[in-house]
Amino acid sequence: MYIFQIIGRAKTPDDAQRICGIFEHSLTLMQSAGYARGFCAINREDKLSILIQEEWYNLAGLRFWQQSEEYQRLRQEMEALIEGVWESHTYQGHS
Repeated sequence: MYIFQIIGRAKTPDDAQRICGIFEHSLTLMQSAGYARGFCAINREDKLSILIQEEWYNLAGLRFWQQSEEYQRLRQEMEALIEGVWESHTYQGHS
């Protein structure tokens, strides 16, 4: 299992809600081979702080998704809503 996390800040609380809405809408596009599940969460104390997590059965599926036109379009759509640089990390789970 591979876990891909993105952590960052939205410009406004409404933008944070929009980002999670965009992510949830993108779940229908992410039916790529290897996709397991994902979620978007907004910090309860800091309504601008967002965590997006995707879980993948294989790294090839994640990389394919990240190089797709749909993924690039979603990132561009979110660009106007984010503040600063978002951190992303990929983890490999052990079973």
